[in-house]
Amino acid sequence: MAHAVRLVAGLCLILFLALSVSAQTQPPTWQILVNGEPIQTEVAPFIIKEGQTLAPVRPVAEALAASVSWEYKTQSIVVTKQNTVVRFQANNRLVQVGDQLVDLSVAPEIVEERTFVPLQFLAESLGAKVLLDTDKQVINLMPLNYLDGKVNYQLFVENNQVTLLIENISPEPITFNFNTGQEADFTLTKNDQVVWRWSDGRMFTQNTWEHTLQPGKSYVVMANLPPVADGQYTLNAYFFGQPNPKQPVQTISYLVTQNSAQP
Repeated sequence: MAHAVRLVAGLCLILFLALSVSAQTQPPTWQILVNGEPIQTEVAPFIIKEGQTLAPVRPVAEALAASVSWEYKTQSIVVTKQNTVVRFQANNRLVQVGDQLVDLSVAPEIVEERTFVPLQFLAESLGAKVLLDTDKQVINLMPLNYLDGKVNYQLFVENNQVTLLIENISPEPITFNFNTGQEADFTLTKNDQVVWRWSDGRMFTQNTWEHTLQPGKSYVVMANLPPVADGQYTLNAYFFGQPNPKQPVQTISYLVTQNSAQP
């Protein structure tokens, strides 16, 4: 009897250790969001391969307002959104985008009878920004036009201080997502040459964070302009809480005469 008890206890211990090892070796469960809303997939949301995120193409593409079809002649998954047409083939790194061929670092593959493709490439091809939150294990896809008609940007200068005002003009709260500690940037250009950039020489933390702006409220970013030679300049403001931070959200003319500036 004692031998049987020891045998059962031993088997339970082996099973516990096996389950513990299995749990430790399981990849973390991540979630894919579009505009902060989770999308439903019939298979695991994505897999990581060679530093790339692969996701099932259909639910992601459809959540980004694209259509997905099968092209028998070329054995391709075709993703279409307005004038953008992307053709993926399983186990083929070459992807056709319109008339161009793009060589991906990782080829699409079939997982549980579903086609998985590089998530960032798919999202950016369909006009979305990819935001990764490693702490929450969430990937948020933000269409580049999701703030259209919801935000009003104002840019003005007073006493060499530049102010960017971002106002929520929609009836709903808006969440801005940031990839680093940098909220915004400003540049002065003259004759299409950048003569000053606010962020030059500054260090920013690499952390993902967000800020929710209530209806009717404003988000304010300020910076000091340096002394510059007399002349006509263009002042550009960039806001990093919107999906396309490389695109200025507001631009004004900036005239400097005898050390006095006039926007």
